[in-house]
Formats: sequence, C-alpha cells, structure tokens
Amino acid sequence: MTETTTFYIQSKQSRPAVRPVVWVARLYLTLVFPLLLTLIAARLLMTPAFLAFEYNRPGFPADFYGFTREDRLNYAPYAIEYMLNGADISYLGDLTFPNGAPLYNARELIHMVDVKVVTQLAFGVVFVAGLIAVGAITYLGRSTARRAHLRR
Repeated sequence: MTETTTFYIQSKQSRPAVRPVVWVARLYLTLVFPLLLTLIAARLLMTPAFLAFEYNRPGFPADFYGFTREDRLNYAPYAIEYMLNGADISYLGDLTFPNGAPLYNARELIHMVDVKVVTQLAFGVVFVAGLIAVGAITYLGRSTARRAHLRR
C-alpha cells in the first residue's frame, strides 16, 4: 500500500461512529433549511416597506384595473395585514372606495380567505420547523464531538 492509501484507511477507521440522533439532526437541518429560507424570505416580502419599495421602483408596470401608485400603496397593506392577523373576512369585506363601492367583490373575498389559510398554515409550519431546527443546532452544538458533527 502507498502512504496515501494507508493514511486514508487509518483516518476512516479512526473516525468516531455517528450516533443515529446526530445523523437525524444533521439530515433534518439539511432538508429543512431551503424551506425555512424560502418562507422567511416570503414573510419579509409581506411588509409595507417592501410594497413601498416595489411600487416606487422605476419602471414598475401600471395597474391593469387603473389603480394609481397612491391607490396601491393605500389599499395593498390591508390585504397583507389581513393575511397575517386573526381577523375574519369582514376586515376586507368592510373596506370601500371613497365613492362607497366595496373594495373587494364576493369572489375576491373567497380567494383572500383561501390565501389566508395557506399563508397562516405555511407560517405555522415554518415556526415549528424553525423551533426544531434551533433544537437540532443546539443539540449538535452541545454534543461532545460538536466539531465533527457540524463539519460532516
């Protein structure tokens, strides 16, 4: 055997066995981070600051229905707030234009209920998955062979 082959065999043999809990924690973190990053980014986009940034961006397309930039900046935060709060659909259903016409029709309100259910379910999942990820990171960080667990 060559010196390189001998080193490889020795280093493979000297590695400590990975406990199943460590393996599961590492696998969980590997699988959950793309989900966490995606949903956390989506939540960051659901802010009035992002709306203001986007609607004020040069070249942002005009609204198909004729809303002005000011109209969009006035009405869009209500939709975002509805998706994130615990209010029922009357939160949006009671909104009206200055002329008294309802801001949302019945079909749009039903759609917004569906969007809220999916949004809150997704953010609930990311909250629980994030707590488990913090637990896994803490477990791996406090493990006696933490450097080996985190680097593999």
